[in-house]
Amino acid sequence: MTRTSLDFEIAPAVYYKFNTSHLCPGKCARIRAFPPGLQMIAGSPDFTRRGQSAPQSVTYKCVGNPGLDPYSFEDWSFYKRVKCPGGIRAELTFPQCWDGKNLAPYFVVGKDGKTVKKSHVAYSGGSGCPKEYPVKILQLFYEFLFYTDEFWEGSRPPHLVWATGDETGFGFHGDFLAGWDEKVLQQAIDQCDFTESHPYTGINSCPPLQPHLSFPPGATELQNMAAMAKIKRCNMRVSPPRETVQGTISYLRGSPQKYGHGKV
Repeated sequence: MTRTSLDFEIAPAVYYKFNTSHLCPGKCARIRAFPPGLQMIAGSPDFTRRGQSAPQSVTYKCVGNPGLDPYSFEDWSFYKRVKCPGGIRAELTFPQCWDGKNLAPYFVVGKDGKTVKKSHVAYSGGSGCPKEYPVKILQLFYEFLFYTDEFWEGSRPPHLVWATGDETGFGFHGDFLAGWDEKVLQQAIDQCDFTESHPYTGINSCPPLQPHLSFPPGATELQNMAAMAKIKRCNMRVSPPRETVQGTISYLRGSPQKYGHGKV
């Protein structure tokens, strides 16, 4: 029995979605920048079956399989045993409606005297944000690409397990903590064009963001080299793990209750 950790083949991508038709049908209301300290989570490590999370929060795409539409929003789990030459893309979509007051989940006492946990954010529906969550915020979208085809043994697929011990794939989840300069982000939302036709040129030509770009437009080669050197010097000072966390390992770290049987 072996278990092999998978690293990212390419860096995870984070998208900030501004105006979407399902978020603001008809005339789009103003999108609000994240307030400092806002906390959000998409999905949950405790989910093990379909329907426990919002349908749009966790999705998977099988990229490169001609028999599957990689851009469909069909439910996907680790139980679907098909090859994905372009990788399995794990995706997270965060709530985009805020109650306008709380920065994190909170507790209230119900009429029966029991304490109930309430969410401060919600997903939009076909008619926009729910009444209890009237403030429209940027929609966050994360994507991670994993190449698993190399672990097939002939016609036998690999047994996929998240590091938490989740064997279903439904426990995929992600966190967000707002650390943006709220003023800068709001100016970018209000002043700049980030349409799908030219998202990258929109960032480079956005005045509020230009002072914060590592490689601003018009910079000389020498300036770009200096910027890259500065980036490489920026390292998080963390203690290295005291156990092997990459490559072939004998057990899942943290000894979660559930774990896979075979190659992970």
